[in-house]
Amino acid sequence: MKLSIFISSAIFAATTLAAPRKRGLADRVQRRACARHLSAPAKIVHEGDITVGSNVSHAVQYSNNWAGAVLTAPPSGTTFNAASGQFTVPTASSAGGQAGSASIWVGIDGDTYGNAILQAGIDVSVGADGSQSYDSWYEWWPNDATDFSTGQFSFTAGDIISISITSTDSSDGITVLTNESTGQTVSQAVSAPSGSSTLGGQNAEWIVEDYENGGSLVPFANFGTVAFSSCVAGTADGQSVGTVGATVLEMKDSNGNVLTDVSLPSSSEVQVVYHFLQHVLLSPAQASLGRSPQLAHLLNQPLSPPQSSSPTSFTEFNGALGTIRTPAAELIPSAILPNRPTLNIADLELLHNYDTSTSYTLATIPALQNFLRLNVPRIAFSQPFLLHGILAISALHLAHFKKDLRSHYLTQAHHHYQLGLRIATPLLAVMNEYTSSALYLFSTMITTFTLGMGPRAGDFLLFGEHGLAEGLVLFRGMRSLLEYHPEILEKSDLAPMFSISIRQVLRQPSNDQHLESLRHCILESTTNFADVQVYLEALEKLSRSFPPNSTSGSRPSQTSPQTAFVWLWRLSDEFLSCLQKRDPIALVILAHFCVLLNDLGSLWCMKGWADHLLSEIHKSLGEEHRMWMNWPMEEIGWIPGT
Repeated sequence: MKLSIFISSAIFAATTLAAPRKRGLADRVQRRACARHLSAPAKIVHEGDITVGSNVSHAVQYSNNWAGAVLTAPPSGTTFNAASGQFTVPTASSAGGQAGSASIWVGIDGDTYGNAILQAGIDVSVGADGSQSYDSWYEWWPNDATDFSTGQFSFTAGDIISISITSTDSSDGITVLTNESTGQTVSQAVSAPSGSSTLGGQNAEWIVEDYENGGSLVPFANFGTVAFSSCVAGTADGQSVGTVGATVLEMKDSNGNVLTDVSLPSSSEVQVVYHFLQHVLLSPAQASLGRSPQLAHLLNQPLSPPQSSSPTSFTEFNGALGTIRTPAAELIPSAILPNRPTLNIADLELLHNYDTSTSYTLATIPALQNFLRLNVPRIAFSQPFLLHGILAISALHLAHFKKDLRSHYLTQAHHHYQLGLRIATPLLAVMNEYTSSALYLFSTMITTFTLGMGPRAGDFLLFGEHGLAEGLVLFRGMRSLLEYHPEILEKSDLAPMFSISIRQVLRQPSNDQHLESLRHCILESTTNFADVQVYLEALEKLSRSFPPNSTSGSRPSQTSPQTAFVWLWRLSDEFLSCLQKRDPIALVILAHFCVLLNDLGSLWCMKGWADHLLSEIHKSLGEEHRMWMNWPMEEIGWIPGT
């Protein structure tokens, strides 16, 4: 609910005092994608319950312009008179080859109380050429927003910004912005523009916004992740209130695509993640099957050959992990591969943790553990996106176990995850024998990252509000490419790993009596031959993930993540489509897969997923098909309603 327009470089540089912005769209496009105009209130598509954090339920709403969390009512007998929070300034990237912008702010009122908003925040913007720009501002809506000049307050990507909003009474307030990284602070007293726009003290919010200019939403920038921390709302009687009970706002575009993924990791945190892969690569229909237009096109194209085969096309150096052979820069377009940043102490800590701890948790087979610990980092040293993937997984691993530093490590995890994703995605278009191994490994890492973030409302891995989970989109896309071009891995660095996986795929199906019983139920109850074939193919592939001679209680010592997740790799698009439609038999088959997930429940990245999926499956089934999932429920020990 704020006003904004683009301003030119010359005008911005000449500004020495805070001033309302009232310039036109042409200037906006020339300078930055950060226009503020009157934003519509959050338009609710539908509501439900979302479980986030420690078994706390939050209402969820869908808006066309807001994403984040809102406290919709103060404690009984009082009002909100303060709101504060901090976050790390993200790096914006284009969400479709065009300029874009996003606002990040903290405010009082403007949701259920619509007369006014007292707010302050920043804009992060990206030009069509990738150039970055930033603004800071304050606003008492319905007045225009007012910029702080760069002399008053400056910041850049990676800086930590704290925002404090205080209303001294219903007509007066103070906004304070602090750059915790530089120590610079700016404050501004502000008053209500009229007697009809005073504060009610009914809402406090932490928001990432896509705002309007000229009645239309401006192009929304990919902001990566905004992790609000230290989120506190103050009340007139001296209470401090966290985000417990806040309403979660997700953003949807005009096509119904969900653009954000909001979670509340704790009572003082709000995390807003931009759905990069799904928004940029996939239409809604393609998202449900995990195939992008780019991938579909690539399936019919020959692989990009190396542009040079001479010895000078490589750089070699010897290190502790052996000789690293790096393809020449001309093999990878310079627009895709940015300059490598120098590793800092935080990165070295993450790399050390991966080598000494995280790598051992990603597999149960000793040979695979050694491969992940030794071979994968060696490959990553010549492919920066994979190195970012390693650091992201390591940071997420640390966030699970170092509770006092959870917010710190989550910020690092999302930072490296987004950087890796931005580099890896366009490389699919030029994938060849030099990038294929790293791209495949990166696809498995973002799958682990998705699982490690824990169950989310509306996300059930293979179906849900967002279609196929983001972490599985690239994973499934790599499968499609490799099925058409298996030769790229025949002599690759991944040969040792694939030799182990192939043995799992080719082994005899399990003779588990419960899977056989399900097979008979499918044959007896389904008359459509095509559907039967889809179901039985998925069930037969699932049976190969169960150990031979499988019996109750024997799996935990035999199941490995690779054995279980090879099923996700091999599933047909037709079966995924059935899941997205919540076809009852497909859901029952997925319920049986949950037995394997439960066997892996001791792994840090798998906790909670079996119960999360079973709960949604049970809720989606009628009484007849609920009987079919009795065995998974008994084996896991899951009770409806828990």
